[in-house]
Amino acid sequence: MATEFTPYINRAPGDLVSASDWNNMQVEIKKDMAEKIKQAVDEKVSIEHADDSDRLENKTAKELSDEIVETALRQVAKRTGYMLLFKRLVPGETSLIEHNLKAFPLVDIYALSPFPVVYTEDGDDKVEGQAYFYLYNADLEQRLRATPGGTSVEIERSGDGEMQFKIRWSELLSLYNVDYDDKSSLSNLEGEFWTTLFSKPNDRFDDDDYFHSPWFSRCCGEGRTVYQLKSKREFDDLYLKMVATKSVNTPANTELTLGVPHVVVSHFSFDRLGLTYMGGTAARPGRNPGANELVDVKPTPGDARVMVLLKV
Repeated sequence: MATEFTPYINRAPGDLVSASDWNNMQVEIKKDMAEKIKQAVDEKVSIEHADDSDRLENKTAKELSDEIVETALRQVAKRTGYMLLFKRLVPGETSLIEHNLKAFPLVDIYALSPFPVVYTEDGDDKVEGQAYFYLYNADLEQRLRATPGGTSVEIERSGDGEMQFKIRWSELLSLYNVDYDDKSSLSNLEGEFWTTLFSKPNDRFDDDDYFHSPWFSRCCGEGRTVYQLKSKREFDDLYLKMVATKSVNTPANTELTLGVPHVVVSHFSFDRLGLTYMGGTAARPGRNPGANELVDVKPTPGDARVMVLLKV
């Protein structure tokens, strides 16, 4: 028999969602999940790979509850008229976006800036390059060198604390509905992630626009699984770095211009819009971009790689 579910807070289409509704919904979800997790733990006789009855996947009931709530909230965002897209805009061409939001959404555009990384090529050889997307282990790879005694590349700027450009990889896997389980290999999971990230309605990026770190290369080569990473609590240390920026109310006579100028947004219908990049240049931060350092601004001609936010 199918189970019927009722909303935590009932709202009709078109109703406003208040901050109070949002806070109360989080409380109700946490309470509901905590009760169900506790009941499951109490009734459990044995769980494969578990060493005690108070932990599952090496996480406590509270950690699992918080993780489930975060996942639920990400799903809520996708159902309330919000979209996150990654596009490549070609000068003089219109990029058509089928958003199916049944309205004219607000459109916000951020430039994706390249940043220095270290990756492996042809086996174990480390190479310094530039990337727009980068997977790495934030616990072990905050600073890397391509060669002994060579230039140190800061993947995370020391002292920036919470102003780092990074997103927990597990959150992105959930956001893009990438299926995996404990038996999934890191190599296959990464491949599925890149395929999903660069599938419609996102655009395909070049192979040299995205890389993974030497740690990823080693673990993929060893055939390590998600369970092995979770058992050592390494899975939550995996992050994706990208740098998305724009300037707001920048004086016209300044050389500092962050973002993508000269983009025309056309709303063709309640389901479709177009982005036309008129050309020109977009600017980017310098070698090691950080939220508190906008220096060495240089023009970036040609295609514009951007993050697009749509909100109804």
